[in-house]
Amino acid sequence: MRGRDPEGQFRVRTPQDGEFLGQVIKILGAGNIQVKCTDGLIRVIRIPGKYRKRMWVRPRDIVAIMPDYGLREDERGELRAKYNINQVRWLIRNNYIEEDFIM
Repeated sequence: MRGRDPEGQFRVRTPQDGEFLGQVIKILGAGNIQVKCTDGLIRVIRIPGKYRKRMWVRPRDIVAIMPDYGLREDERGELRAKYNINQVRWLIRNNYIEEDFIM
């Protein structure tokens, strides 16, 4: 089975150093989405080319993002991962995101 280890447990990608979790607010087009991040900011996130046709992102999806560090780190970023509903439940149970964060 895909996504599970031999003991039957889910493998969940946790946020790495510098990454934030967020919820997609709006699809902007041209490979960009608007995301409300756990640090309280709303950023415009670019979907890299390797994910554009393989990972479909919709409003209310939970995603991991990497902010663009530099002059516009509070405004821009890049998509790193998208979580399914079971992975989101795991993230809530293990205190990576709060349940009231999700709309």
